[in-house]
Amino acid sequence: MPETKTMRTKAMIVRLPEDLHEGLRRHAFEERTSIADLTRRAVAEFLQRSGPSRRRGAK
Repeated sequence: MPETKTMRTKAMIVRLPEDLHEGLRRHAFEERTSIADLTRRAVAEFLQRSGPSRRRGAK
């Protein structure tokens, strides 16, 4: 996922169990990045590995 300063974004709310949030928070701190950045990178990697879109009606 190429990143630019002008990348348009959409807001999303994700609820995590406390232990997952704490692990994510610690990892972000150790990597000196934000939880949001780690989440974006993880989702982009997941989508890349998933292959073609699985959207409804996609062929």
